[in-house]
Amino acid sequence: MTVRKTNYMCEIHCVFVWSQVCSPSSSGYQCRCEDQYRWSCDQCLQYTSCDNITGDTCGCINAIPPDGQYCQPSGQNRFNLEMTVQLNKTFTETLKDPTSAAYNNLKNIMTTVTTEVKTAELAEANKEFSKAVNSTIAPVIGSVIALYNSEDKLGITPPKYTGNNMTLKCEPSINVGQISSVEWTFRGRVIKEAGRRTITDSSKGSVLKIEEAILRDIGLYQCTLMGDVLQFRQERDVTGDHIQEAPIIVSERQINVKCLEGQTVPLKCCVQSPFKVKWSIGSLALGFTCKDGVYGNGRQDDISRQQCPTYQVGEKMAKCDNGKWKLVEDTCVIKVIKELLLSSEELQVEDVPGFVGNLSVEVKKVKEINVTQSPHTISTIVEILGNIADVTLEVNQPVIERVLESSECNENNNASSDLLGSIELLSEKIVGTFTFTSETGAILLNRSTFDNSFYANLNSSIVLDIPNTGFRNVSITTITLFTLNNVMPVRSSSSNPNNTDPVNALNAAVVLIRVNEMIRNVTLSYTKLNPTLTQDPQCVFWNFKLFNNRGAWDSDGCEFVSDINDTVTCRCDHLTSFSILMSTGIPKEFKELLDLITYIGVGISLASLVICLIIEGYVWKAITKNSTAFMRHVSIINTALSLLIADICFIIGAAIADNPAENPENKNFNVPVESCSTATFFMHFFYLAVFFWMLVSGLLLFYRTVMVFSHMSKSVMLAIGFLLGYGCPLIIAVVTVAATAPGEGYIRNKEACWLNWEQTRALLAFVIPALSIVCINIIIVIVVLFKMLRRGVGDAAQREERHTLVVILRCVAILTPLFGLTWSLGVGTVLDSTNRGLHIVFALFNSLQVFATIKNNKITTCSYIAGFFILVFGTLFDSK
Repeated sequence: MTVRKTNYMCEIHCVFVWSQVCSPSSSGYQCRCEDQYRWSCDQCLQYTSCDNITGDTCGCINAIPPDGQYCQPSGQNRFNLEMTVQLNKTFTETLKDPTSAAYNNLKNIMTTVTTEVKTAELAEANKEFSKAVNSTIAPVIGSVIALYNSEDKLGITPPKYTGNNMTLKCEPSINVGQISSVEWTFRGRVIKEAGRRTITDSSKGSVLKIEEAILRDIGLYQCTLMGDVLQFRQERDVTGDHIQEAPIIVSERQINVKCLEGQTVPLKCCVQSPFKVKWSIGSLALGFTCKDGVYGNGRQDDISRQQCPTYQVGEKMAKCDNGKWKLVEDTCVIKVIKELLLSSEELQVEDVPGFVGNLSVEVKKVKEINVTQSPHTISTIVEILGNIADVTLEVNQPVIERVLESSECNENNNASSDLLGSIELLSEKIVGTFTFTSETGAILLNRSTFDNSFYANLNSSIVLDIPNTGFRNVSITTITLFTLNNVMPVRSSSSNPNNTDPVNALNAAVVLIRVNEMIRNVTLSYTKLNPTLTQDPQCVFWNFKLFNNRGAWDSDGCEFVSDINDTVTCRCDHLTSFSILMSTGIPKEFKELLDLITYIGVGISLASLVICLIIEGYVWKAITKNSTAFMRHVSIINTALSLLIADICFIIGAAIADNPAENPENKNFNVPVESCSTATFFMHFFYLAVFFWMLVSGLLLFYRTVMVFSHMSKSVMLAIGFLLGYGCPLIIAVVTVAATAPGEGYIRNKEACWLNWEQTRALLAFVIPALSIVCINIIIVIVVLFKMLRRGVGDAAQREERHTLVVILRCVAILTPLFGLTWSLGVGTVLDSTNRGLHIVFALFNSLQVFATIKNNKITTCSYIAGFFILVFGTLFDSK
C-alpha cells in the first residue's frame, strides 16, 4: 500500500492478492484461500493448517507468510489486481512513515476491508469496497479503478528482418466485461493510429500491426483494455531478436534470357541465409530488342526490375520500348532518410527539436552524394518536413533553422509545391524575433515586429513595403527562397494543367510573407534574375488549391505596377508566397511554323549550293576571260563552298546536341564537349569565310570601279582573296578557342553546339566581324553608285568587263543588306528571345540563303545570294 498527498486528500494505492483473504483470529491471523486456490504442503506444515490437509494441500493456515507467499492456483491461473482509490481525507506527513501509528492503523483498517472482496463478484466488490472505505476511513471520490496486470505477454508475429510487417495481439485471459476502449503505448507514449501503425479492436481484444518494421520499433509495448469491470494490461518487450537488420542483397530482380534450341543457358540465383530460392518457368518468346548492361535483354514491352544501390532501399523498373530500356519507376530512397520518414509519422511534440537536428545532419550527408540522382529521396525529405509541420505547435529559432537547412536539397519539381506548403505551415508557428541565413545563402529568414508600417530590402533582390496598417506590435515573418524558382512548376491558373508552361519562367526569387493580422495592401519590387526577359510580366502567388490541389501560380488579388530598370513592381491585397512570371519564348504553334520554314528552306539551300558548284565547274572556262570575271567567280565558288560546309557542320552539331523540342523525355541536355567543340570550330570558321568572301567581292568591285587605271595580276588578286577569305577567319577562330576554351567558356553548355554567349560572350567573335563586313560592303556600294552616277563605270573598261562589274554591283548591293539583315535578326533573337516577329523573319531569311541563278546570253552561273529575293533581283532583272 502506498499513500501520497493529492490536493489535501489521500490517494491510496493498494495491492490485493486475490488468491487469499487474511483476517485476525484469537491466536493472531488466519489466511484462508479463495475458491480454486490452495496452500502448498510446506506452508501447511510450517504455519499449521486450520482445516483438513487434502492431497498435500490445505485451504487455511494460522499465519500471514512473512516472505509474501500466497495461495497457489488449483487448476486455474492466478493474477494480481491493482486498485487505485482517492479518499476525501486530509493527508499528514506521518502517513509516509511505515513505522508510524497512523500508517499502521490505516493499514490494519484496509486489511480488514479486503475481507469483504470476492473475486467472482468483482464489480459488486468494487461497490462494496467504496462503501466500506466510506464508513471506516473517508468518502471515495470518483470510482474505484481496478487494473489487472497480466503475466502473459502480448502475442507477437515478429518481422525477423527490417522491412517486414510485425503484429502484436492483446487478448485478455480473464473476463473484463464489455471493452469500451483500448490504449496502446510504446516506450511509455501513446501510439496514434497513423502511418505504418494500424490498430484493430474487437470484442475479444486488440491487434497492433506495424508495416515495414525498422530498428527504431524495438522497445516496450503495452496494451490496456478498458472494461466495465476492470482494466486489463498486457505488455511485451520487443528486442533485437525480433527485429534484425535485413541483409544487403544486390541482385537482378527480373532478367530476360535468350534461349536457342539445343543450347544450355546457365541461370544463377544467389541469396543469403535464411532466404530460399524458388524457381518458376514461364513462356518466353525469342528475339530481344533491348540490350543493356544494367537491365539485361528484353523484348518489346518487357519489364526489368533492378535493386537500388546498397545505401538505398526500393527498386528501379524499366520498360523495353523501341529498342531501349526506359525508366518508368524509381522508388530508390536513401536508407537513413526512409527510416527518418517512418519515425516522423509517429513523431511527438517533445521529440521535434532532436528529430530536426538529426534530419539536418543526414540531409547534409545526402547533399554530398549527389541527391539529384535520387529524386524519390528529395520527395521523401519534403514529406518528412510536412510531418514535422503537422505535429509542431510552436517553432523556435533552432528548429526552423534546421528545417530550412534540410529543405535546401530540394531539386524536384514535383516536391517543390509540398515543400512550400510545409514551410508556410511552419512559418505560422514561429516564435521570437531573429534573422537567419543558410550556409549556402539560398534561404533568408527574418522574424521581426513593426508598428503601423513595414519596409524591408530582402538581400537587395526584393523590396517589401506594407504602408499604414494601423496595427501595433505586429509580428511579421519573411522567408526568401532564392533557388526555389529553379524547381517550382511554372504552370499558371490560365494554363493547361498537363504541361508546365514552357513559354513562361519565374524571373525572381520566391518570397513567403506571414503577418498575424489581415493585410490588404502590400507592394513588392523584384529585381529580375534574367534582365533579358521583358515581355508579359505577371505578378503571381502560389495557389495550392488549383488543379485538384496540385497548385499553380495565380494572379488573383495582385496587379502589375511597373517594369523599370530591370525591377518589376507589384501590388497585392493579401499575403502568401509571391514571385513573378515572365515570357521566355514563343508559343508551340509558332515554333512549329518556324520549324517548317527552316526545314524547307535548308533543303532548298543545300540543293542550290550543290547545283551552284556544278554549274560553275561546267562553265568555268567560258566565264573567266578577264581578271575581274575570274576573281568574281572565285569569290562565288568559295562563298558557296564555305556555306555548304558550314551548313553540313551545323547539321552534325544539331545531331550531336540534344534539346527539349526534339526529345522532351530527356532530362539532361548537356552537350558533349569534345565533339561539340569541333563542330562549333568549323561552323565558326566557315560561316566567317562566307562573310569574308563577300568582302572580297566588295573590294573587287571597289578596286575595278574607283581605281580604273590600276592593274593587278590574277595571281596577286588570288593571293589577296584567299588571304582574306580563309586566313582572317582562321585567325579569328583560333584566337577565340585559345581565349575561351581553357575556362570552359567556348561553347554553350546545353541544347546546341554553338559559341557561348552567357559566360564569355564568345559569340561576339562571329557577330562583330560579320556585321563589320556588312557595313563595309554597304559603304562600298554607296561609293560605287556615286562614281557611276557621276561618270559611268570606267570609260576605258572593256564592254565585257563593264557588264561583269554591273553584275557584281547588283549582287553586292542586294546580297550585303539582305545577308547582313539576316544575321542582324539572328542577333536580335538572342537579345530578345520572346519577339515572335524576329523569329519568323529570321527563319525565313536564314533558311533561304543561296538559291538563285543568273542567266545571260552566254552563261548560267550560281551566286551566293539570299533565296527567292536574289533569284528575282539577280536573275530575272538581268537584261542579258
